[in-house]
This record gives sequence, structure tokens and C-alpha cells, in this order.
Amino acid sequence: MDSSSFFQTAYHALSNAVREFFRARKVDKFTLSIVSIIVVAYTATDIVTLFVEQDPDIRSRTSNSANAALVFLAATGFMWIRSTVAGVIAMSGLALSLTIHEYSYAIIVTPLIFAVLVATANRIFIGAFVAACAAWSIGIWSTWPDDRPILYFSIPLLAVGALIGTLIRRGWNTQARHDAELEEMRIRQIEASSAERLSIARDLHDIVAHDITIIAMQAQAASFSKNPELAKQSLEVIGQSARNTLQDLRLLLNVLKSSEEAHFSDKSLTHEEESAATGASTLTLRRSIDQASRQLESIGFRVIEKTSGDLDALPRRIQVAMHRILKEATTNILKHAASESSCTLRVEVVDGNVLLKIENQKARATNGNGSFSTKSPSAGLGLGSISDRTSSLGGKLDVIQTNSTWRLEVTVPIRGIEL
Repeated sequence: MDSSSFFQTAYHALSNAVREFFRARKVDKFTLSIVSIIVVAYTATDIVTLFVEQDPDIRSRTSNSANAALVFLAATGFMWIRSTVAGVIAMSGLALSLTIHEYSYAIIVTPLIFAVLVATANRIFIGAFVAACAAWSIGIWSTWPDDRPILYFSIPLLAVGALIGTLIRRGWNTQARHDAELEEMRIRQIEASSAERLSIARDLHDIVAHDITIIAMQAQAASFSKNPELAKQSLEVIGQSARNTLQDLRLLLNVLKSSEEAHFSDKSLTHEEESAATGASTLTLRRSIDQASRQLESIGFRVIEKTSGDLDALPRRIQVAMHRILKEATTNILKHAASESSCTLRVEVVDGNVLLKIENQKARATNGNGSFSTKSPSAGLGLGSISDRTSSLGGKLDVIQTNSTWRLEVTVPIRGIEL
């Protein structure tokens, strides 16, 4: 290993160690506690010496040392509160130490304060503190030539303080970015969960609403019908619709199972589940149109069915979406169209687009005064579901109303949709 690789490895190791130590929320309190204890003990020693010592020269030197000690002790204390205030006090302590020719506290405390400033202060204040340290070093070099060896210790200690402060600042920034990423992931997860709940609600509505509407209307028709054959047909439609709903619900629940649950599950699919899966895999848009026509005709509607283009060649995703849209539109016809009226189901492939047009006559209801009004479908979850499915395919939804008709037009581009 060459020297550059060694120093790079050592730097990364030290950086990771400091970052992890700081991340554990120990570096600030631990370091400040140790330095504060040292400065307090050193200051107490000077103060005790000042009162005990009888030699005037020693008392004079001790007095100067005690004065510097009090200043740097104040700087150390303010590091617990505000680093910039500690920096200002430390700069005044440097000037005092140069005046009284006492450097021990400056050598001990200044590197620590420098490290804290590099980690917390802005660049302007850091530059001012560096300038003060440089002026202090120049002052010693020019004023006290005999004390120049002190700089051989103080300057490397200041460099170490700058390095530690830089590592701490990087650790802070890394932690802040990590927290921001976690918050962004949390927000995305909430949005994804909300979208998933909306998707599940939409699928449940699409699955249940249509067949339940068929069941309710056929049950009502059977209860009022005096023809046993028609009542029997209604009961058969009710049974088939109930089986379709059950199959679709089981398929949806099976899709919602996690892969882990599926892996540990030793239960095989029932016959109904296999039938639902098979039906889903073989679904075509043409079959969906025929199914919707038969269901409407079974209720008494006169259906005009029109198709053009190669519907079987459409991408799978479009066929499934159109199937859901057809079911929802059929449900709206059952709920809101005039009984036994005519309706039109038209699907065309034109100029790279799939066009779905559904038109029906509105039902008329009395207002209580003998006059009639036309009922309009409400823009509830059903129409919202159609809009969502259309938008997900990059398509366009138009709802056109007249006094007597309701027309739904869906246009979906084929290009760009995966098979």
C-alpha cells in the first residue's frame, strides 16, 4: 500500500469513527465535559496556588495564569450555549495571553473551540477566528522569540481541531440528508398507500357494483313477474351474477396476497378461483361487449352494438381497462336509464386510438306536481373510476348530456401502451 492510499484509508476510517460517535449523540457532551473538567481543575489549581504561595514572583505568574484561566473558562462554558460567543471570548483570551505571556490555556482550549466553530459557525466567523489565531501566532513569533517553540504545538493542534470540526460538520450534513431522505421516503410511502387504497376501492366498486345492480334489478323483476319462465330466467341471471362477483372478489384477494404469504401457503386454488383466473387471462374486449349487451338485454333494454377494427389485437392493458369501463357504464345505464329504452355500445379502432361510445336515454321522474324531469347520473365514485382509468392510459373522457340522452365517450391512444 502506497502512502497516498494509507492516508486516504486512515482519513476515511477517522471520518467514519467520528461520524458514528457523533451520531450516537456522545461527541458534543462528552468532549465538552472532559475539556470543562480539565479547565476547571487547572483554574482551581491556579487559584489555590495564588492564595497559598508566598513568593511574589510565583504569585505574579499565578495571577496572570488565573486571569487567562477565567477568560478561557468562560469561553468553555459558553460552548455549551452558543459557539460564536465562545469564539469571541476565546479571541479576547488569545489577546490577553499574548499580553501577559501565558499560553497554556490558549493551547488547550483554542483547538476545541476552533473545532466547534468549524462544525457549527458560518464561514465568515470561522475566517475571523482563523485571522485571530494567525495574528496571535505572528505576535508570538515577532514579540517573544523565546516562545516560538510553542507554535510547533499550537498550530498542529489547531489543524487537528479544524479536521475534527470538518468531520463533525460532514457527519451533521450526512445525517441531515439521511433524515431528509427518510422523510421523503415516508411521504412517498404514504402517497403510495393512499393510491393503493384508492385503487383497491375502485376495483372493489367495479367488481361489486355492476353485478349487485344486476342482482337487485333481476330480483325486482322476478318478484313482479307473473310469468314463471321469466322469473326462472331472472333467478338464473342472479345466480350467475353472484358467482361472477364471488370469483372476481376471490381473484382480487388472491392478487392482494403478499408473495411471502403465497410462498408459505400450502392451499391450492379452488375450482372457482381457477375459473376466475382463467377468465381474467382470456378476457377480450369483444367478449366484454357481448357480455354487457346480454346483461342489458336480460333487463329489457334494446341494445345496439357496433364494433369496428381489430379489437383482439389491442394491448392487454387497454382491453382490461375497457372491460372495467364497460361494466361501470353498464351499471350507470341500469341505474339511470329509462326502463326498456334503447342504448348504444360502440367500440372502434380508428387512427391509432380506441373509441368507446355509450349512449342511453335518461329516465324521467315526476316532480310531485304532475310534471316530469330528466334524471342525470351523479358524478360519484363510478364516473370517477372511469376518469381515473382513462387518465392512467393517457386517454380522454367526455360526458355529453342533452335533455333526453346521456353519452359517454372514451378515447385512448394505443401507441405507447405495453402489451
